[in-house]
Amino acid sequence: MNMKKIFTLIIASFVATSMFAQIQPPNPSFENWSAADIGELPDGWDGLNRDIGYGINVETVTKSDVDPQDGTYSAKLTTVNNSVLGDLPGVLTLGDIDLVNQTITGGMAYTDKPAQLTGYYKFNPAATDTATIGIAFYNGVDTIGQGIFEIIDATSTWTAFTIDITYTGTLFPDTMNILCITSIQSSPVVGTELEVDNLVLSGGSVDVPQNLMGEKAFSISPNPANTFVNINVPNANNDVKIVLHNTVGQVVYSNSFNNVNEVKEKIDISEFNSGIYFVEIINGNKSSIEKLIIK
Repeated sequence: MNMKKIFTLIIASFVATSMFAQIQPPNPSFENWSAADIGELPDGWDGLNRDIGYGINVETVTKSDVDPQDGTYSAKLTTVNNSVLGDLPGVLTLGDIDLVNQTITGGMAYTDKPAQLTGYYKFNPAATDTATIGIAFYNGVDTIGQGIFEIIDATSTWTAFTIDITYTGTLFPDTMNILCITSIQSSPVVGTELEVDNLVLSGGSVDVPQNLMGEKAFSISPNPANTFVNINVPNANNDVKIVLHNTVGQVVYSNSFNNVNEVKEKIDISEFNSGIYFVEIINGNKSSIEKLIIK
């Protein structure tokens, strides 16, 4: 089985502060880790730490507490050799790695259009190996935004990077994936190390507190709320979708309405945890987000 195919195909597809949304990658400074099949993985992320079975184990992501750029830990990726699977790069992704089908699918529910992904890295290549950090945004199966940063030069100190994100069309995404990988070459070089920390999305619709549907796009009442909330979209444009996010971008409620001129939706929030949430209305090809406080 050619395990390197998965990484080559995925890389080819990749060719903060918020004033109203504050939706960032989960666990952006890699402070929280949980047990994986083998070793640990940062919460919200997937990596090649697998018990394949038949005594075949792979671990390419480790928690580093040596000189993190932010907080207590950083994520360290290493290209390794497995006696059965061969040379495998270190991979860290918001999606789900399926080794059987050699795919990475999914990602984080996300509906903003940030302009940049910034962060910090350290890179220790073996031979002439190169690493990559990529970000992609999807609407359904279509890629509508992407950016990529190829790392060539070695650096033993934390180095800032910025990835400019390019979008096509006017659609807003429903999913985002970030992929960090120690090698995009056809033959990964064992021993290459990439360390990443403090990832932040900024700019674009994340930082601009504008209402893309107009000043009176929709109303929320009551706000704050504790048992139910009413969402009213008075000027619907045929197809409307209501999405409720928590502060890490997870979708906790979603409902769609087709061929409507107005939407009046009553949402039961009695089982939701107290805190700040964000109500997004996708009206045709436009989007608007408002903050909701649940007590």
